[in-house]
Amino acid sequence: MHKIPLVSAAAIRFDGQLICFDNQGSGPCYSCFSQTMGQEQLTCSESGIVPAVVGLIGVAQALLAFNILTGLQVPWHLLQLFDGRRFAWNSFQVTPSAQCHCAHHKVD
Repeated sequence: MHKIPLVSAAAIRFDGQLICFDNQGSGPCYSCFSQTMGQEQLTCSESGIVPAVVGLIGVAQALLAFNILTGLQVPWHLLQLFDGRRFAWNSFQVTPSAQCHCAHHKVD
C-alpha cells in the first residue's frame, strides 16, 4: 500500500529462499508469492536449521537491502532458492497472481 520495497528471506534445514518485491503496482506482491507456496508450516525446532544457511541468507538479504537503498540494481520478483546440501542456487521469476486482491494491485 505504501509502495515500500520488501526483501523477504527464509531458511529451514539446509534450504533458504530470497526474493525482492518493488511494490510499485506492476509486479507481484508478497501475497501473490505466498499463494504459490504450500500450506506446510515448518518450524526450526521441529525440522532443524543449519546455522550457516541462516547466516548466508541473512547476509544476502542485507546486501540486497543495501543495493535498494543505494540505488543499485536488484533482481526484482526473482525467487532465489539456496540448496545447502549441493551449495547451489536456483531462481524463478514470480508473476502477479490473478487471484490476488490486495490493495497493492489497485491503481491510484
